[in-house]
Amino acid sequence: MHVSGRVTLQQVAEAAGVSRGTASVILNDRASARFAADTARRVRETAQQLGYRPNRLATALLQGGTQTLALVSADVSGDHFAADLVRGASQAAGSAGQLLYVAQSDGRPELFDRLLHQLIDQGVDGFVYAASSYRRLPIPQVLQGHPLVLLNALPAPATGPGPRSRRPHNSTAGVHDDSPAAVVPDDEQAGRLAGSLLRGAMAARGRTDGVLLLGRVVHGPTAEDPSPGMAGELRERGLRADLGEHKIPLTHLECLWWPTQAREALDAYLRSNPVPGAICALNDRVAMGAYDALRRHSLHIPDDVPVVSFDGSDLAAWLDPALSSLSLPYLQMGARAIELLLHGDQPPGALIERIPLELPHPSSLGAPLT
Repeated sequence: MHVSGRVTLQQVAEAAGVSRGTASVILNDRASARFAADTARRVRETAQQLGYRPNRLATALLQGGTQTLALVSADVSGDHFAADLVRGASQAAGSAGQLLYVAQSDGRPELFDRLLHQLIDQGVDGFVYAASSYRRLPIPQVLQGHPLVLLNALPAPATGPGPRSRRPHNSTAGVHDDSPAAVVPDDEQAGRLAGSLLRGAMAARGRTDGVLLLGRVVHGPTAEDPSPGMAGELRERGLRADLGEHKIPLTHLECLWWPTQAREALDAYLRSNPVPGAICALNDRVAMGAYDALRRHSLHIPDDVPVVSFDGSDLAAWLDPALSSLSLPYLQMGARAIELLLHGDQPPGALIERIPLELPHPSSLGAPLT
């Protein structure tokens, strides 16, 4: 008997021919004597054959846990965007009758270790380990074996002696059944959506020339930054895939993700190159710089150059015209992390849950969304 992915309580119940509630009572040793001995034995044997592993937090709650959870991070509460991760998690925990501690170390490893030990000593039932930007995080040794969900992060590959293959830092290789569940933004799909939106905007203007991607992309870890953000590479990958499928060329202009650097890079580009059919900025600050550079060259948005971006910051609404920016779903992500932590089972194989970015306002695209 074999089931792919992580085995759920529902699958055990169906295979044993009992209800989910019956399987839960028997496997959690709660009043199992009221069931026939052969029923209890069949459920336990089925669970063992399928490789079922009960959720430790769900068991603790059933047995009278502390009803406290913790969201821990090195930096998340100080980030303007990532504060929504905390708010979403807090709202979901409160709705479930749980108290949520929020602990931040401000990037100090020794303080982070102390915080984790203190929370464990207080009997916290489960942890959400969050990052302010989408990246890989090494799992602290002290958290291993505790109920855990990663938020805005994937687990970093295990390190140790011996050769290790070099993989793209956004690869899911190394994520296996023993890895904690992870809730992340679907940046690659957002890149595809950006490509689709720009294609529609270009077609509405009869443009067939290419798209300019503006912003620096880091491909994998470096000595200077062993855990770089993953959003840029994933957004580029999705955009390139969508445009490539429709034979639309993509030019990549590198610059830091700040208005001044983006403005100067695009200004220099426009002095010696044709005007692109559309621009995809890797975040809203880059788009702000692009707006300034386009105005320097008397180009209008969206009539001359449609623009799309990512993040959905307040800045997007302040620009004129309002920037079409795909919004990071941080509120939903924070809430979903708590739901996964409190849920008795994870869906089979769903170790990584990707939440789609929301559709933008079409102002800087100039074409209706379809």
